Formats: sequence, structure tokens, C-alpha cells
Amino acid sequence: MHAQTPSKLELNPEELTYLESLVVYEQSKHKRLRVHEYFCLKARGCPLRKQPTR
Repeated sequence: MHAQTPSKLELNPEELTYLESLVVYEQSKHKRLRVHEYFCLKARGCPLRKQPTR
């Protein structure tokens, strides 16, 4: 029932822009999370390597 993932050439510009913005959003969210984690750990004086890197 799952449609095959279309290649970039088969996507229309709206879909492509949407997907790209999703990827950028996920990356920036991840970056913010890491920064937030870093400051939390630093504030508590915990070693940064305590949490597994994802």
C-alpha cells in the first residue's frame, strides 16, 4: 500500500520546498537541543560525555 518514494525529479517544487524545509527544521531543532544539553550539563558541572551522542 506504500507508494515508492519519488526521486527529486518527480517531485513538484512545492513538495520539494516542503521537504527541504522539514529537513532544515529537523537539523536546527537538533542543533538547538544539543546546545541546550550542553549548557544544562555545563551549569551542573557534569562531564559532557555523560550522555550518549546521537
